[in-house]
Amino acid sequence: KVWDQHMIESHDIGFLNPNNDVGYYSMSCPSPLANRDFVLQRSWLDLGSEKYILNHSVYHISYPPRKGFIRATSYLTGFLVRVNTHTGGCNLGYISQTDPQGTLPPWLVNRVTQIFGPKMVKSLQKATLGYLEWKSKNKPHWKPW
Repeated sequence: KVWDQHMIESHDIGFLNPNNDVGYYSMSCPSPLANRDFVLQRSWLDLGSEKYILNHSVYHISYPPRKGFIRATSYLTGFLVRVNTHTGGCNLGYISQTDPQGTLPPWLVNRVTQIFGPKMVKSLQKATLGYLEWKSKNKPHWKPW
């Protein structure tokens, strides 16, 4: 909830191996839309100068669709972070192919996507600026990636 203003709840369901887990995520949607939730297999890989974070929706018997939420589907959502040796910073790549489910007109989904994606990336950029300080106070030795 530090950098994701739409998150209602997020928690781990289980760990598959050191680079894969399953988690639950729910998010608020602007009125009059119903809130959405996801059950996701999340994967990450650190290749030194490149970091990958990917997810896709999965079924979990202990997490059926919840009342008050529409279960959305992430076919593929991912981030690629590459070190930029010229600037000392990094480059961020982001892709998401998600079906919000429910009865939403395609024009609305396309419009929200055009707004949500760039806002999310800007929010991530802002969060990265304070990450080192935040991480030093929040499980500093736990780094699942």
